[in-house]
Amino acid sequence: MLLSARMAGGWRDEGQSHRRNGCGGPPNPQPLLDFLKAYRDAVQYIVDTIWGLDRVPSVRQLHEMFYRELRGWGFRAHHVSEIYKRAKEIVKAVKKNGGRKPILRRLTARLHSYEYRLDVERGVLKVAVLHGGWVELRLRGMRRLKRFLAEGWRPKELLVSHRNDGFKVYMTLEREVEERKPRTVMGVDVNLGNVSYVVLDAESGRIVTAGVTVFKGFKRALRLRKMAESLQKRLGRHWRFMKWSRKVYKRRMSRARSIVNDTAHFAAKKLVGIADRYGSLIVLENLKGLKMCASEENSRLAWLFTQLAYRRLQGFIEYKAAWRGLKTIYVPAKSTSKASPQGKVKKLNYRWMVLPNGVATTRDIVAAWNLALKGFTRMRGSRGFRGAPKAPAVRG
Repeated sequence: MLLSARMAGGWRDEGQSHRRNGCGGPPNPQPLLDFLKAYRDAVQYIVDTIWGLDRVPSVRQLHEMFYRELRGWGFRAHHVSEIYKRAKEIVKAVKKNGGRKPILRRLTARLHSYEYRLDVERGVLKVAVLHGGWVELRLRGMRRLKRFLAEGWRPKELLVSHRNDGFKVYMTLEREVEERKPRTVMGVDVNLGNVSYVVLDAESGRIVTAGVTVFKGFKRALRLRKMAESLQKRLGRHWRFMKWSRKVYKRRMSRARSIVNDTAHFAAKKLVGIADRYGSLIVLENLKGLKMCASEENSRLAWLFTQLAYRRLQGFIEYKAAWRGLKTIYVPAKSTSKASPQGKVKKLNYRWMVLPNGVATTRDIVAAWNLALKGFTRMRGSRGFRGAPKAPAVRG
């Protein structure tokens, strides 16, 4: 079986110590700017048209409604397909969250692989624009891109964006890797300041190793967010009209996002390294709706979850594992930190509990253990997992 591993990113500028995704601008940027503006206007036009409908049309229906019209604007065929797919994604996402009709402002276009040409040797990217035209962009940091291409990665879809009087390019790369037969099962429990894991042997079900990966990134990001929100609260609505306050707010929030991203990469890299060493099937929690439940239960808990980028962390774990041929599955997380894998438990406090064999451990380790057992149940009947122990009964 083959897994499709994907990654996306920009490229670092040559000679720069800081990260900056981007590319060199074309000699005449106006055709590309016109294309990005037309792309944004086309997406907005479709959003405005279908917003009042009771049901979001299918891709085929959108094709019948808008294909000929958008072709008349000068777009190529694959431009049009990406435009109404993007419009559908926006409408579904906003309506699901109960928001108002979106107004698009950013100049960003998503391009199919047929709509650009990459010259690796020259470091040039040719992008298809309106009315059959092409625009050349000179990419920066080609050494990193060449390294990935040499490892068998293939360019897929592309995002071209115009911000701060410059162009940025985000390219998705893809390759197929052969799935490895798992020798162990790893349960992973994500928390605000750490990630706990338990690795069980696929034959006997015994614990091979267990541990906790500690990080302070999410908490540091929360402090920065709190500082930014305190500035807003102190200045009231006038903070938007002060240049220095906007600058400080933007700097703090940008730093918080960077810390969250780096923390997720750090934790994912460490966990996948352990899973690679033991050849593990990785079992993650299905945390869909976690923030919504937290907001209904406790406002402070909901605020804490604003910087807990668990989906981003799980996404990083998933694609880093796919690179190594490891499979990732999701199981329900309900009551995994309460049910005992070995009979009844004695709770010492909110965090610690004692197992029937007298071993004291944390609820996080117990949750990771139960997740690993649920992974056994999910894989029952497949080769290498026959006779695996059942997951404990979970009380609602």
